[in-house]
Amino acid sequence: MTKASTPLAATSLLHATRTAAGVMAAATCFGALLFWRVTFTDKLLLRRDMARVVLPLKAFWAERIRAGALPEWFPHDALGQPLAGMMVSGAFHPANLLFLILPGAVALTWAALLCFPVLAGGLWLLFRRLGASAPAAGLGIVLGTFDGYAVSITNSLPYLQAMAAVPWGLWAALRFFEAPDIGRAVLGGLMLALVLFAGDPQSFLVCCTLSLVLAAYWPTQRRGVERLLGAGALMVAAALVAAPQLVAGAQVMGQALASRRPVSESLLWSMHPVRLVEMVVGPLFGTGKLWIDPRVTEGILGSGVPGLWVESVAFGAVGTLFAVAGIAALRG
Repeated sequence: MTKASTPLAATSLLHATRTAAGVMAAATCFGALLFWRVTFTDKLLLRRDMARVVLPLKAFWAERIRAGALPEWFPHDALGQPLAGMMVSGAFHPANLLFLILPGAVALTWAALLCFPVLAGGLWLLFRRLGASAPAAGLGIVLGTFDGYAVSITNSLPYLQAMAAVPWGLWAALRFFEAPDIGRAVLGGLMLALVLFAGDPQSFLVCCTLSLVLAAYWPTQRRGVERLLGAGALMVAAALVAAPQLVAGAQVMGQALASRRPVSESLLWSMHPVRLVEMVVGPLFGTGKLWIDPRVTEGILGSGVPGLWVESVAFGAVGTLFAVAGIAALRG
């Protein structure tokens, strides 16, 4: 980037950030109405893993930090295990600060609700960076932020926080590939690392892989070797920022039970192809008591577990129609 282009880039970033802030404010208002029972009453988001897994981990983290100690060893699961080594604990995520100032269940609920404006702002920046018009980006935000999966995954904070961070990581990666410099590398590494800090290593790997795809195909004036070096630099930046979580996880990975599970067990919560119909027509099995009915979970979906990962994966008929039309237009 030349010196002459630096002020222009800074102005462009400031304008994009201000617009994203407006989008986030609108998403906050919409989310407050959508989740009115937890926004305006004493109801809390404490279903399934939120109560059984996430809340105990976050409460322990806050308890140790308030005591002026590091939350190194979590003693309340079997014989105990390193807290940071448990990826799902999200021990390095900045939203953990909420648990220092709010009661545990309240902090957990607001940590989840804040994911929606964060996701909306990231999608706006990403879509606009990809060249989408303002109306198209707006439609994409509505469909991507408040779809069935995003609303349903409020039953597990790590995956919701990772989902909210992914578009920010891809947006920052695009900025870096367009005009690589140290500042953009640090920002890109930070945004990618936030996906891992949420507690979801799968989304982190997917986001980094998509970043490499963007490095290969995003139109720039740079040649193959320069693109390769740029992609490598961004991955190094992400690894350096995420090093505390990567090192902690690597130290216990060989001893973790999850690392020795067969593929069949790891696929227990996978989405059955039949559920793809839900993307258009809305939830079929995650309504009423069907999501825990063995005639559905085992007889129809063959999941092998007494429940579904999420109750809905609905994207909507309108969203599906526009997606198909968009793909057709690109191919044409």
